[in-house]
Amino acid sequence: MGPPLEPVAPHQASANRCVPQSSARKPVNDDSPEVVDRKVCGLLNKLTMERFESISDQIIGWANKSKKEKDGRTLIQVIRLVFEKATDEAAWSEMYARLCRKMMEQISPDVQDEGIRNTEGKPITGGQLFRKYLLNRCQEDFERGWAAKESTAAAAKGKASADAALAAANEGKEEEEAELYSEEYYAAAKAKRQGLGLVKFIGELFKLQMLTERIMHECIKKLLSNVDNPEEEEIESLCQLLTTIGQIFDTPRAKQYMDIYFARMKELAKNPKVPPRLQFMLQDVVELRHRNWIPRNAMAAPKTIAEIHQEAAMEQAMNERESSQRMDTMSHGGSRRGQDRQDQPQADDWTAAHLAKAGDLSNFGEISKQPTTTLRPIVPSVNARAGKPRPGSSTISGSASTSMLQTAGRAKHNGEENDFKVMLARTMIAMAAAEPDSDWARAINKRRTNTNN
Repeated sequence: MGPPLEPVAPHQASANRCVPQSSARKPVNDDSPEVVDRKVCGLLNKLTMERFESISDQIIGWANKSKKEKDGRTLIQVIRLVFEKATDEAAWSEMYARLCRKMMEQISPDVQDEGIRNTEGKPITGGQLFRKYLLNRCQEDFERGWAAKESTAAAAKGKASADAALAAANEGKEEEEAELYSEEYYAAAKAKRQGLGLVKFIGELFKLQMLTERIMHECIKKLLSNVDNPEEEEIESLCQLLTTIGQIFDTPRAKQYMDIYFARMKELAKNPKVPPRLQFMLQDVVELRHRNWIPRNAMAAPKTIAEIHQEAAMEQAMNERESSQRMDTMSHGGSRRGQDRQDQPQADDWTAAHLAKAGDLSNFGEISKQPTTTLRPIVPSVNARAGKPRPGSSTISGSASTSMLQTAGRAKHNGEENDFKVMLARTMIAMAAAEPDSDWARAINKRRTNTNN
């Protein structure tokens, strides 16, 4: 046994101890603006097409807390958060427009604002109130945004020289951290991004029938109001809006107005005051209308995980099919020389089946019957060498010589050596009789004379 342990006194909390903010935070009401901001922003950050239904229901649940209110302040707060998110993230405008459409349809009819009444004097409630709030916010930002951008651009213009000098200084800094631009520069970039996002969000709301055609015509007319000296943001917003709504907005009923709009756009594209980048942007929209609003490339849009997996599987299957086709091409007729040999006709219409192996004498003597031809000796006659035709020259038919050679061949094949020699001698005698004046015929006749003597 070791020595006894010393007594340990309990820890005493000090007065200036570090306390986590979560524990030190005072209890707040669940319906307070701070909690609504934190909860709704967290839900919007998690919103995707895959989890759209579940998260959108939770957002609608927070908006329905305005049932206990008479001014709809919680609903206005939720609309502000959704609107800011949609304008700042233009690539997801379609998804946020769907969220607004769902909120308009499923918002509780008990939500009301006593300060907003219809023509009959009754408070507007439910989805109509939500649409009223959203349209007012879109209109205010669309009209007030240009003025804010102009003031921001004026401030940024004053810093333009400083920013240019700073950019030139940053070019030589490769390893060191480059200095930041002025705050006005980033403010102008943010205003431009949110302005284009607002225009696209408005177009997506129109596609979901939350905005009317009259509102779209008013927006286009405002963007085309300055033809002589247009602003850069106005031209970009115009192109963005028409690209978004053109396929649905360009109907026979609106053709008269659309022709006027595009006539002005063609004038802008030829305006020397418009930068070349914007001129090409306008020309792209004009060509897009000529193609019946069918884009050259698919527009980026939010997709579910299942759609992404399906596109990946289709791309992989297409690659595998192309690979198999290339392999089949290489294995069947891939060699050009082999293909050329197959395409060439055989000489004298002979096929490979008629060709015998080299040195194969098994079919010797079994030659098929050929047409009758004139058989002449190889050695020319004396008269032929002299250039004179030999009168009374006799010929031996090809069928007779062929029959003799077949008989001699069968005799040799059967092992009858004597019969072979006899038939071969008869054949040579018959051929000599056909050319009696030739040297080899006289030699054969001389040999026969000596043999008989």
